[in-house]
Amino acid sequence: MTSKHTDVEAVIPAVTHRIIPALPFSIIEGKFEGIVYNVNQQESIFNAKLFDHKQPNNEPLISEFSFNDISEQDKDYVKKGSSFFWYFTIKTEISGTIKREESIFFNRVKTINISNLEKKSDIADQMHQEIIDGQ
Repeated sequence: MTSKHTDVEAVIPAVTHRIIPALPFSIIEGKFEGIVYNVNQQESIFNAKLFDHKQPNNEPLISEFSFNDISEQDKDYVKKGSSFFWYFTIKTEISGTIKREESIFFNRVKTINISNLEKKSDIADQMHQEIIDGQ
């Protein structure tokens, strides 16, 4: 382990055996950002393009998800164009048990209306120009 705090390293003894954590913890093994492009409410599925955060130069993947894969709270956010994160983690329990888990979390942001954004941008540009002209 490399640290900028050499005074702290001097106090921490070298670990020569496995330590069982006092609290469970997870390590993120993989992270994808998904964009929903199709929702089928009747079959309770949605399709998404997935972008790999660990290998951003890779082509996006296409995947199908079941509504059963997400929390009840997230189901309201499953709409065409909505985004989510799909995490793969390795979880270590207090008992020392290690298991792989996956989780999906939808972004809870308001969908941006592009035409409204352009109008507001035009107003900001106009105000900026008025300030410059007023000097």
